[in-house]
Amino acid sequence: SIPPTLLFSLVAKVPDVRKAVTMDFKNGGNAVYMIGTTYRHLGASEWALMKNIEESRVPRIMDLVGAFSTYGALFSAMQQGLVRACHDCSDGGLAVALAEMCFSGEFGADIDLALVKQSGCATDAEILFSESPCRMLLEVAPQSAAKLEALFSNSSFVRIGDVTKGDAISVTGLGGRVVLACSRIDAKAAWKSTLQF
Repeated sequence: SIPPTLLFSLVAKVPDVRKAVTMDFKNGGNAVYMIGTTYRHLGASEWALMKNIEESRVPRIMDLVGAFSTYGALFSAMQQGLVRACHDCSDGGLAVALAEMCFSGEFGADIDLALVKQSGCATDAEILFSESPCRMLLEVAPQSAAKLEALFSNSSFVRIGDVTKGDAISVTGLGGRVVLACSRIDAKAAWKSTLQF
């Protein structure tokens, strides 16, 4: 039994399914970019629920016109084959999106939170688990980086780390020290454990 939940289902025409982009990381050595600004949007978030935090700032779109422009640029980048993988930062925020990309691609990642464009976040946890909308993580091959950066010149778009070979997920915090270091394999086992009925 779950509380009544509002569900939005969206349908869109995909001009060429061969150009659709999946969320799984594809290759060690590729760059990880983040689209969008992270705000302290923790109200009703997974983090707030788990930590029993009373928070009134719920996720909301801060710049509707900018968001539309950013999604247009993302579509163009995907049509040109510049994006290897893409995942939204919704439920669970950046931390969960990153983990899911590592799980599905069977790669690790090395991320620096100091590089994330953010506003109003004072802690590593706020950046990791904020559920601000209109944010995506992208995997980009080195040869595509310059073209992609040019496409997003009018958007919040920054390189925050790299895809790595092996199973280590490492996140450096605002203070310059590693705040999250785990095995992708162990993290996936913990993630799947709630599904073991």
